[in-house]
This record gives sequence, structure tokens and C-alpha cells, in this order.
Amino acid sequence: MFCIFEFSLQPKVSAYLVCNLAKPGNVSHNFMKSTLKLITFLIFACFLFFNCKSVSRDLKCKDFENGTFEFQDEILDKKYVIIRKNENQIEQVYDLKTNKMESESGRVMKISWVNNCEYSAMLDTIKSTKYDDLDLQMISAGGLNNKIIKIEKNCATTETSIGNFKKNFVICKKPE
Repeated sequence: MFCIFEFSLQPKVSAYLVCNLAKPGNVSHNFMKSTLKLITFLIFACFLFFNCKSVSRDLKCKDFENGTFEFQDEILDKKYVIIRKNENQIEQVYDLKTNKMESESGRVMKISWVNNCEYSAMLDTIKSTKYDDLDLQMISAGGLNNKIIKIEKNCATTETSIGNFKKNFVICKKPE
């Protein structure tokens, strides 16, 4: 006597099991029992993997709203330390070769979160003590738009755009 079992984990993952129902004690009966145990374990492992992966992704974007962050621009040989609290962000600029602070930029950015993983940054000309023509051009272009597109451990890859220009940066949260 033969039977067919069908089971599905996700819309894209399904499997079929064909078994031969033999009398207990036969080799095929023991083989079938061990095969069913293996398949049950694999189903459980897949269930845990898919569910845990989706939960951690949703929780991480929120971690980038407040704190101290760091990213590097190898083209300019600069390291930026960003201190973000609520809707304000202050930058410190370091030389990558010497690791010495060049300046506290004096720029205060106003942060507006569009959703958990996307925000815009606009220069706050009232709170900023120092800004230049490039900063004013950024204002006229509508500020910096940032999307968190990938998260690994304490670092996020962000797509930063100003006007038609886009660049990806990896920004890491420093422990508090």
C-alpha cells in the first residue's frame, strides 16, 4: 500500500513524501520512520529560520534613530561621527590618516523620519554655528534623503541622495 503526503512551509516551499506502508519490523518501516523524523526536523528548522530572520529585520531600523554613529568617506579621507538625538544631528569630522578631529562642523541637521527605515536631513540654519555654500546648495536641493537598505549587526548600508546624486554609505552605531 502506498501513500502520498504533501506539506507546505511558505508559498514557494513545498515537498511531497511518498511512503510504502509496510509491516512494523521491516527495513522499509524503520527507514520510513527515520525519514519522517528527518523531514519533521527540517520543517521545524526552516520555520525557525524564516520567522527569526524577518523579525530581526523589522526591529533594527529603529535602532538608528538615536545614538552615536560613524561612517567613512574614503574619497575625501574623512571619518564622520554623528551624534543624533531625537530630531537633531551634530557632525564631527576626522582626518582618516591622522585620526584627529578636524572640526566640530557646527552644523546641526534637523532629522525627519518618513518611516522606520527612511529619513531626511536638512541643515538647521538657526541652530548651526557654521555652514558654507555647499550646505546652502543642499538646502535648495531639499536636503539629504537617506534610506536604510541593509542591516548587518550594528551597521546599516544607507542610500543617501541629494537631488539626482546617490551614494551608499555604511554607517555603524557605536556602543553607548
